[in-house]
Amino acid sequence: MDLQLDQLTNEATKSVKMIKAAIALVCIAWVSLGCLPVFSLMFGYTYLPSIDWMDTSKHSQLASGLIMAVASFVLLIKANETDEGKLIKIGAILFAPFLGYFVGSTSIAVGVPMVASMVAGHTIELPYEVVRADGNSQKGCRTPIELEGLPFMFDSLCGISNDVRRNVTPRMRIIVGGRGTTMGVHPTSFRPFKS
Repeated sequence: MDLQLDQLTNEATKSVKMIKAAIALVCIAWVSLGCLPVFSLMFGYTYLPSIDWMDTSKHSQLASGLIMAVASFVLLIKANETDEGKLIKIGAILFAPFLGYFVGSTSIAVGVPMVASMVAGHTIELPYEVVRADGNSQKGCRTPIELEGLPFMFDSLCGISNDVRRNVTPRMRIIVGGRGTTMGVHPTSFRPFKS
């Protein structure tokens, strides 16, 4: 009887370990999808999700962001059960949900279409609307053209000469070309939209 109980206990322990490993793999992939777009921006690779993708995935972005925000908050609370450095811990606990939401929603809004573009991308052109073409250069984005309806950090065409930007006005529709899918594009060119 004890032998059977030990075998059942060992099997249950193995099953729990396998489930934990699967959950860890899913979490690592999820966070990686959220961080990949940010790292690509740091190395100068711009990606623009499509307006259609942003509309189609808005509920998934919200759910992913909220789940990640709650998870990061709970994990940080559990990790900070000591009394040392109370002010830093309070700041981290207050900041963690915002960072978690950003990573979670970015994984769906930009990470998924970016990976799809890398794997199955082809030459494509997608429509966008200009918000602003006279903005100042920002860190990592010289002479930007800002576009409507895209998430923070992923809403600009960068490195556009001032001569070209003078001809671009707010509310102007443009076509952005490059390698991508219908979910988004790695921009290499743009032109005015002609109906």
